Amino acid sequence: MVSSGLFELLGLDPDHPEARAAREDDANLAALMRSLYQIRRDLKLSQAEVARRMGTTQSAVSDLERTAGDPHVTTLQRYARAVGAMLKVVAVPVRDGWTEAAHVRASSSVTPRSARVGAVPNRRVRLQVIDNDSAPRSA
Repeated sequence: MVSSGLFELLGLDPDHPEARAAREDDANLAALMRSLYQIRRDLKLSQAEVARRMGTTQSAVSDLERTAGDPHVTTLQRYARAVGAMLKVVAVPVRDGWTEAAHVRASSSVTPRSARVGAVPNRRVRLQVIDNDSAPRSA
């Protein structure tokens, strides 16, 4: 998460709807990865084993677990399946000013991931991890 000091240093308003939406998107991704990581740990699977199941490298799994970058949904799905879970993607209405951030211009200095992928106005995507052994965990 970006500290308010960094926003000030960059001359950005941390309370701007785009900045708030970007922080929320990052927090949601981090929560999702914590859920997937916990499933992996509960199953006592190594990163190397998950990587083998995904057809990738251990370092790529490590990067993903640290939420490095902006992973594709298909990468998250492959990880989830590698640990015996699946993702459920749901769009839910949002009425908190977040919609304004979905209508940003391409030249905007702080663009939330949802806007970059063409978010549908008044909709937010919620990723949910479904573990075969427990109730769904929302991210």
